[in-house]
Amino acid sequence: MAAFQRLEEGDNPLLIAADNLAAVLPEVATEIDVALLRPLPTGQRAMRSTAAQRQGIGLHTLLQHLSASSSGTSVLLTADGIKKREMTDMAALQLQLDISSSDMESLWQQAQYLLALPALQRS
Repeated sequence: MAAFQRLEEGDNPLLIAADNLAAVLPEVATEIDVALLRPLPTGQRAMRSTAAQRQGIGLHTLLQHLSASSSGTSVLLTADGIKKREMTDMAALQLQLDISSSDMESLWQQAQYLLALPALQRS
């Protein structure tokens, strides 16, 4: 600890050298441009998902919604009634879940297939 001595401001060799140079150097007026003080616009990073990621997210969201509501869903007995009910639900879910119309048909079929698998049936 003896090697580290506390130096007073007047004993600091770097400050003494700077003071000596200041007397020799010409005084330069420095003006700071106000534009340099403004923050730079840097924007924000936008995460862009791929088509495969969007489809995966859409399928997952659709499966979550359909599996949660499947126990309380009433099924109409006629083929036309089932198709109409299915289409109404599909259109409503497409809007609610913000799934593109180009993805919805295939996602709907995949979700229906997965939910109908015997291994996934609740007993």
